[in-house]
Amino acid sequence: MPGGWNEFDATPDAQKAMAFVLKQMDTLSSFKQILTVHAQIVSGVNYAIEFEMDDGSIWNTIVYRNLDGE
Repeated sequence: MPGGWNEFDATPDAQKAMAFVLKQMDTLSSFKQILTVHAQIVSGVNYAIEFEMDDGSIWNTIVYRNLDGE
């Protein structure tokens, strides 16, 4: 469905989005794993990522990637 959210595997693009988030985070915990990835195709892609840190905390983030891949 155009504009709807769909679940995906952790593709290389989703992993790049996750790397961007981790670079921006100010935490002493280390990244453990991606739990879920949802993507929404708009004029680019929104990635909704749920991930776990090594301290057991669960985080959620949304990252937008434009059509130029930025």
